[in-house]
Amino acid sequence: MGPMRNGRINEATYEIKKRQPQKPSRIHSDKNHFYVTKKSSISSTLKRVEELLQNKENEIFIHGLGASLNRAMVLALEVQNMFNNAVSMDITTSTVNVTDDLFPLSDEFELGIRNRPLSAVHIHICRNQV
Repeated sequence: MGPMRNGRINEATYEIKKRQPQKPSRIHSDKNHFYVTKKSSISSTLKRVEELLQNKENEIFIHGLGASLNRAMVLALEVQNMFNNAVSMDITTSTVNVTDDLFPLSDEFELGIRNRPLSAVHIHICRNQV
């Protein structure tokens, strides 16, 4: 019996290690790109976003992947509330392919990999011109 059983990984025979998804390479500076994770602090990220929008940047980008979609959208709504709707948002969604490594728990099975799709959200927030 291989790593798959009924279309799913048999976790009794494999340990699953999730690889970090690659962040897209950007031509522009990454200081205005925020990658939200399940462990990200909304309040501290909100402070950094506020500082950038009030001082230096006209726009920021918030990215969320998989289980952090909701947190990314909450952060964007908090930014919008903080600036009394003086910012506009453009939200796009996409699908990102991620890879998991499969390590066998016994010698009778081989190493493997699993590719799976994850939903992603990309939120572009910019200050409205007065």
